[in-house]
Amino acid sequence: MFRPKSKAAVDISTKAKDIEQLLCRTTNKGVSTIFIEEDIAEIKSKKLDFLLRFGFNIIRGDILQAAKYGVWSFHHDDEQQIRGEPPGFWEFMQRHEYNGVILQQLNEKLDKGLILKRHFYKVITHSYAAHLDQLYFESSRMPLQHCQELAANKDFKAEVSQSKAPIKHPPGNLQMTKYLLKSVSRRIGFHLHDLFRQEDWNIGLIHAPLQAVIDSPEAHLA
Repeated sequence: MFRPKSKAAVDISTKAKDIEQLLCRTTNKGVSTIFIEEDIAEIKSKKLDFLLRFGFNIIRGDILQAAKYGVWSFHHDDEQQIRGEPPGFWEFMQRHEYNGVILQQLNEKLDKGLILKRHFYKVITHSYAAHLDQLYFESSRMPLQHCQELAANKDFKAEVSQSKAPIKHPPGNLQMTKYLLKSVSRRIGFHLHDLFRQEDWNIGLIHAPLQAVIDSPEAHLA
């Protein structure tokens, strides 16, 4: 039931064999990850434009200033509504219409960094695995897109998150039981819909940003 392609292990050793690598040593303080000074100094010596985070707990300390544009990180939720984890899970459970994804420059605060880019994806309500694949695969373009924006606009100003959304935690046994029941019932409903109902599609062009359509659909879809 839960085998997202985006979580499958991929061997990149042949692609990365000619790329310089640095094995960093870290220490944990509670839920925070701290890099040691020697590794931070080595990273700074490379004069990198940015660092892209794919692991660790909550990164804190001087590593956040080790590159020109800081440390970038994905958050696969709209931080105005949901902070914490797991990615996309609560939007799926609560049947949200859309799932926001942000690329942020990290600071010392949890999921309240500088917002570099924000995308929205329609929630796939019949399969959390498919929904997660959509979030991960589609949002992977965001760092490149932001690099292109920086190259075109040196005066780019990041949005400062003012989110006061509650911090979500991984689901317990009761929530996972509800997840299994919802997943099964929604999957059955999805396939029954495919068998007995016909979808009709129309194509339209809206000259407005996506967020404007989300905020006031009546004004743009009439």
